[in-house]
Amino acid sequence: MALTKIKADGLTADLIDETKLADNSIDSEHYNDGSIDNAHLADDAVGIAELSATGTASNTTFLRGDNSWVAVSSTPEGEAIQSTTNSNEAATKFLRADGDGTCSWNVPADTNTTYTAGTGLTLAGTEFSVATLALTTVQTAANQSAQLGLTTQEGDVVVRTDESKTYMRNSGTAGDMNDFTQLQAPGTVSSVNGSTGAVTLTGLATGGNSGANKVFWENEQTVTHDYTVTNNRNAGTFGPVTINDSVTVTVGAGETWTIV
Repeated sequence: MALTKIKADGLTADLIDETKLADNSIDSEHYNDGSIDNAHLADDAVGIAELSATGTASNTTFLRGDNSWVAVSSTPEGEAIQSTTNSNEAATKFLRADGDGTCSWNVPADTNTTYTAGTGLTLAGTEFSVATLALTTVQTAANQSAQLGLTTQEGDVVVRTDESKTYMRNSGTAGDMNDFTQLQAPGTVSSVNGSTGAVTLTGLATGGNSGANKVFWENEQTVTHDYTVTNNRNAGTFGPVTINDSVTVTVGAGETWTIV
C-alpha cells in the first residue's frame, strides 16, 4: 500500500530528522510563510554571498537601503559640509558643532569688505588708481567771465590781468568766484615823491643814524639831475650845494627851496 499523506499531528515528535530527508528534498515551496525566523537560523548562516544586492561589497562601500553597495563619501577635516538647498533657506550652509553634543546648519557670516574711491582715486573692480592731479597750474584770465570759463582744479592759480590780482582754486563747487581764493600780496608802493612806475632813487637826502641818534639828515652836495619842486611843497637842502652845468632846478611860484 502506497503512503499518500501523513498529517503533522500523526507524527511522533522528532520522528523525522535530517537523516530521514534526502538532499534538497525541501525547498521554498515547502515552507509556510513566516515559519523560519531568527530562532531557526544558525549564527552566520546568511552572509554577503547569500545577499542579492547590486554593486560590489568592499571595505569602502556600505549596503544602502535600496539594496545597493555604494561608496562612502567623506569630507576632509577642516572643510565645510554643505547642506542641500530649499526655497526657504540659503543655498550654502556649513555644519557647526554647537558645543553641546549637537550640530546645526548655519549660513556663513558675510566678512566681505566694501571699498569706495575717495577724492582723486578711481576704483575698477578690485584695483585702485590715482587720478591725474597737477600740483599747480598757472593760467591767466582777462576778466571774471574768462576766469570762470577756465578748466581748473584745486590748487590751480589764475592771474587776472584786468585787476592785477591772483587767485587760487579752492575745493568749492559753486561754479562762481566763491570757488577761488584771492592770494594776498605784500603792500606795494604806488609812487615815490610824486613819481610813479620805475623810480630811481639817486641824489636824494637820506636819514642819518649814528649811534642810534636819529637827529641827522644827510644830503649830497652836488645836483646832477634836473629836479622840479613838487607843487605846493617846499624843499630844503644843507649847503653848500653845487648845481652841475646843464642841470636845472625848478622852483615854482608857490614853492620854496631853502639851502641852510
